[in-house]
Amino acid sequence: MHGPVIPLLSRRRDTGLLLQKLQHVVPAIPLLLHGLDRLRHEPHAWSLALGAAQVVVGVLVIGAFVRHARTARRGNEPHAAAPHGHGVDWVDLLIGAMLAVEVWAHWHETGHVKRPTVLLAVAMIAIGLAHGWIAAKGQRRLGLRVDDAGISVGGPFFTRFTATWAQLAAVEIDPRQARIVRKDGRVRTIDLVDLRNAAEVREALEGARLHVPPPAEDPAPVADLPAGAIDSP
Repeated sequence: MHGPVIPLLSRRRDTGLLLQKLQHVVPAIPLLLHGLDRLRHEPHAWSLALGAAQVVVGVLVIGAFVRHARTARRGNEPHAAAPHGHGVDWVDLLIGAMLAVEVWAHWHETGHVKRPTVLLAVAMIAIGLAHGWIAAKGQRRLGLRVDDAGISVGGPFFTRFTATWAQLAAVEIDPRQARIVRKDGRVRTIDLVDLRNAAEVREALEGARLHVPPPAEDPAPVADLPAGAIDSP
């Protein structure tokens, strides 16, 4: 199936991703405090530069996360418009910068480079820069596709529920959820309450329901004819 994909924009999934980011943002607070302390007590130029970097990066990380959280909250409000594009993830990008400053601070204090932290910083910067591509690919994988061949919906662990029109038994839609039922008994349930673009998904499923043939009617029973009612030739 190669038709257009309608993303399933889940509020729960967005909240989970936000909490994951929060775990990485929390270290920005002690980094900021350490930088302030360094600016107050360190007389050397390199120490002052490091302290300034710690303060600036700590403030930027916290500010970027607050902005990201506010944007996510507005997106989760009822009737909020779904986003139409992706760009750089500034939170991940600045977390990478924060890790780089931590490497600098550790080297400044001990003379040793924390190589695992260097790799993690590079990975976070790369993820932040590639956020648009990663997010678009994920939405295509998890999205709803309805085309001339049938209907399919992405699932966890790279699974995908697929039904051709000949395999489709029913598309059941109510205010809270939708159920796509195959003739072999397999069912895919979509939680419409959780979706930010529930109206768009509902419209696509309403169109898919038109492809489901009506249930066959039982043939009318043939009444028994009395003996002699059929003339013999």
